[in-house]
Amino acid sequence: MKRVMVLMIVAAAVSAGFAQYRAVDRQAGMMIEGRPFFTDAARYNSYDLAGSPLGLFDINSSEKMSVDLGYRYYGLGDETGHYLSGQTIRMGQPGRSFFELFYGPDIMSDKNSRYNNNKISLPLHRFGLTLATQDAEGSFRTSIMAAGYAGGQEWERGDSSRALMGVEKLRLDMGGRVHPFLRIGFFINFSGHLDTLYVPGVTDDMRRDCPAQLNLPEFGGNIDFGDDDMPVRSNLSVSYALSRFVYTSKWPTGFPPADQWGNVPPIMGDSLRVAWLTQGEIPVLGDGYVASPGLLLGYFGTSGTLHDPHPESNPLQPGPARPNTDYSLSGFHFGVGAGFKADKYAALHFEYSAAFMSLECGSAYPAPEVKSRNLHNVSFGASANLHDYLELPLEITPRIAYFISGSARGAGTAHSDLWPMNAAPGRSKQGLYMPNTYLTGFTRTNGFTFGIDGLALEEMLSASFWMTFLSHSIIDKGGMELGLSFGIRM
Repeated sequence: MKRVMVLMIVAAAVSAGFAQYRAVDRQAGMMIEGRPFFTDAARYNSYDLAGSPLGLFDINSSEKMSVDLGYRYYGLGDETGHYLSGQTIRMGQPGRSFFELFYGPDIMSDKNSRYNNNKISLPLHRFGLTLATQDAEGSFRTSIMAAGYAGGQEWERGDSSRALMGVEKLRLDMGGRVHPFLRIGFFINFSGHLDTLYVPGVTDDMRRDCPAQLNLPEFGGNIDFGDDDMPVRSNLSVSYALSRFVYTSKWPTGFPPADQWGNVPPIMGDSLRVAWLTQGEIPVLGDGYVASPGLLLGYFGTSGTLHDPHPESNPLQPGPARPNTDYSLSGFHFGVGAGFKADKYAALHFEYSAAFMSLECGSAYPAPEVKSRNLHNVSFGASANLHDYLELPLEITPRIAYFISGSARGAGTAHSDLWPMNAAPGRSKQGLYMPNTYLTGFTRTNGFTFGIDGLALEEMLSASFWMTFLSHSIIDKGGMELGLSFGIRM
C-alpha cells in the first residue's frame, strides 16, 4: 500500500516533459463538472481544444470587456486544495484585438501521512498576460501569452522548505481564417520549472534536492473546421516537444547514483501528441430534437534517454547518452459518444473513451512490471432548462452526471492534484528514473455530480456551481470537488 502511494505522488512529475495535449487532457475537467466534452459543439474551437488564445476571436467576437471570477475546492485523502486562480479580466476591440490578465493564489496542503504526518502547505501564486490581434477579415491572427507561478512550500515541523517557480507558457501563436468554415493556427512555446529544497543548518550545499525541467522548444498547430451554421464540427491538433530534465541531489541514497558534485544523470526526451475530434448534429423526431454523435481519435508518444551529467548540471550541455537507458511510452486514444437534445425538455449525453498504452525500456532498467495497459473513461449525464417549465427572470439549467475513470502512474486522465507540490523529503524525482513502473499503480476514480448554471440580463451575467462526490479505488476515504464561478460580459 505504501509503495503504491509513493508512486502516486510522483505521477505528475512523470508527465512534466510531455507536449501539450489540451484536446484530451481537458476531458478530465469536463467529467468532474458533469459536462459533455467531445459531443458538445461549443467545445470545438482552437481555444478549448488546442489552448490557443486565437480561438477566443471565434467564441467572444462581440465582447468589449469580460470579467471572470472563480473558486474551486478539491479534497481527497490527505490532499486539500483551494484554487482562486480563475480571476481574469479581458478587454479589447470586438473582433480586432484584446488583452487578458489573470492572477490568483492557490492554497494547497497535504497531511503527508506517507512521511511521518509532517503536514505540508503550499501557497502558490499564478499569473499571466495575453495579447492578441487580427485583421478585419480574420485572415491573419497573432497572439503572445506569458503565464507562470511562484510559491514557497513549508513542512509543519519546520525542518525543510522548498521554493517552486516556473514559466508554464511563453507562447507565440499565428494563424487565420483561410475559408469561412476553416481556421488554422501554429504555435511555438517555451516552458520551464524549478524546484529547490532548503534544509536549515546544512551549510555545505543548501540545494540538496534541486530538479529543473525545460521544454525547449515546443511547437505545433491545429485545424478547426465548422461553423455555427454547419451540422459538422471538427478539430485536429498536433504538438511536439523536446524536453530536458536535470537534477542535483546530494541525498545519500537513490538510483541512479549521483556524481561527486551531486548531479544525477539528466534525461533528454521528446514527445508527440495528435488528437482529432469531430461532432455532428442530426435532427430527429421533428423540430427541436437533435442527436449529436461524436468521435475522438488520438496518439501519444514520449521517449527519453539518460545522459552523463554536466559538472555544473547545465541543461543545455548534457554529456553523451548512456547505453541501454532509453525508454518509450506510447498510446492510442479512441472515444465515441452521443448527445441528445429535446428542445424545452432536457439534454442527455453519454461518452466513452479509452487509452491503449504500451511501454518499452532499455536493458539498463528492470523489465517493465506492466508492459501494456488499457484505460477506460465513461461519463453520462442530463440537464434541463428549468426556465422553460417555470416563469423565471433568469435562465437556470440544473444538471446531474456520473463518471468512472481509470488511470496509471504515468498515463491516463489527469484528475485534480496538488502539482507542483513536492511531498518527498529527498530524492523526490526518483520516480522519473523508474520508467519500468510507468504503467503500474492502476487506480479507478468515480464521481457523482450535481450542478447548476444561470444566465441573466440577456446573458450579460453568468454563474455556475457544481459539486462532485469522489471515490477512489486506493484511497479509502471519499472526497469532494466543487466549483463556483461568476462572469460579466459587455
